[in-house]
Order: sequence, then structure tokens, then C-alpha cells
Amino acid sequence: MQAYYSKEKFSESQDLVMPNAGIVWFNAGADEPENIIEFLKNTCGTALYERHQQDLQSPHHSSFYDSTENYDTLIIQSLDANLMVTACYFIIGKNYVLSINYPDKLRDRIVAQMQKRKKLMNFTADILAILLVNELIEAGSSVRKELSRQNASWQQRMLKEQQFFKRSADFLAYKSQMRDFHMMGEDQEDVIVEWQQSCLELNENELLSVRFSDLIDHAHRSLRAFEKLNQELDSLIQIYSSLISNRTNQIMKVLAIVSVIFLPLNLITGIFGMNFKYMPTLDLQLGYYGTLGCMSAIVLTMLVIFKWRKWF
Repeated sequence: MQAYYSKEKFSESQDLVMPNAGIVWFNAGADEPENIIEFLKNTCGTALYERHQQDLQSPHHSSFYDSTENYDTLIIQSLDANLMVTACYFIIGKNYVLSINYPDKLRDRIVAQMQKRKKLMNFTADILAILLVNELIEAGSSVRKELSRQNASWQQRMLKEQQFFKRSADFLAYKSQMRDFHMMGEDQEDVIVEWQQSCLELNENELLSVRFSDLIDHAHRSLRAFEKLNQELDSLIQIYSSLISNRTNQIMKVLAIVSVIFLPLNLITGIFGMNFKYMPTLDLQLGYYGTLGCMSAIVLTMLVIFKWRKWF
């Protein structure tokens, strides 16, 4: 677990104690929930409710917010670099923020940003938590770019292999995964709005209101990005279905033309195949060749008509 203290300047410390002034950010890994519960009780003077203790021990908890008299519990789901959904937990007290399973890369980025600030006036635990969540959501932009690239890859495969597309099960699984990502984005936005309403009811801080507005805007953009990716997949399915339908129509058109051509030929062969004893044309010396010529003329005439009508 790491501790970062903020009074006049943001700095890291190895001492896991509560400060006399300012705020502190405790950052813990996902493998120590039981130690965290004891740490909050002994160091921060915060006794977690049993339901919140169970939430901390759930590695794949959906986005969630709950407010109590002494602390707030916030859980935000996000995508990591491997497109896996992970949950980041926050316990927000009056003068501290404890994060669990916060990505190391984002932690280093936040620390670097905070250390560059010369003054930390009006810096509260809620504002620090907003910065952490905001960075978590903004980090998803690179992940969404990867999803957009995968969408383009599926489009190329489906349009290239439209005749024998053999990965339909994989595509449907990917589509289902994208739907889950969209639902995750909706939960993110709903939880952040609920968090904003709870905080601003208790503290009408202009800076806090601005920070929340910026956070909600980022969450909404993230949600819109997932909506756009899902719409692209829906459009791809429609395009693929149209291509398959057009190909089927082309095949049926060819079969229909062949059938129409052979209809009069079958009629002629049916007439001359009747078993009557006396048929006037059966004794003609050139009857066979004349019949073949007539049939050939019929075929050529029909092909010319079809070509003129642009049926093929």
C-alpha cells in the first residue's frame, strides 16, 4: 500500500498514518481486502458496513455508489489494456481517499500531475476522488481505439469472406461483449450522476460542481463511443445481410433465366415425344435438323431479349 499526502504539496510517504492537516490518498492492491478493512478501522477510524466489506471482496462488482454518515463507497468498472473489465474501489472519507485495484500506470500519472501543482488550495477528498475516477475513464480512450480497430478488422473479414464466412460464432461473441461494454458505460454514468447529486446536496462547492460536470462529460463521451461502436456492428450486420441477400438474388436470377430458356425447349421435345402413330413432321428428311435449328433460334432470341432488358 502507498500513501500520498497533500497539504501545500503532493508527496509520497512510507508512513501509513492520518495527517494532522490536508488529505491523504491510500492506494492498495486488489489482493488485500481483509487487511484494508482492518486498516480503515485502526488507522482511519472508519468501520465499514458489512455489505461494503462484501463489496470489497467481490473482484468483478458492477459500478456502484453508496453514501453513509462517515464515508462514501464508490465502485467504477473500466476496461484494461487487455479488454478485460476490472473494478476499482474507492472509500472516500472526510480527509482521505482509499483506492483499491487502481492501475499503477494511472497512479504514476496522477502523482506526477499533482506534484507539478504549486498550490493545492481548496483541495478536498471528493476532488481527489473525482481526479482519480476521471483519469480512469479517460484512460479508456486508447482501449476504445483498439475496439474500433477490431470493428474494422471484422468488417474486412465479413466483406471479404461473405460467401463462406466461418467465424459467425466468434463475431456474435464479440457483439455480445461490445453490448456488455455499453452497459458498463451506462452504469458508469448513472453512478457518477448519483455521486454528484449526493455530494452537492451536502456541499455546494463551485469547484466541486465544475469538477463533477467535467467528469460527467467524460463519462458521457465514453458512453457515446461505446454506442457508436455498437451501431457500427449493427450496420455491419445489416450490410452483410444485404450482400448475402443480393448474392442469393443473383443466383436465383441465373436459375430463373436458365429455367425460362429451357421451357420452350421442353415444350418442343414434349410435343415430338408424344407416342402418336401418325405425326406429319416425323417423316421429313431434315426434320431433326430443322427442330434443332428452331430450338437454337429460340435460345438466341431469348438471350438477346434478356441482354437488351439488362437482366444479366
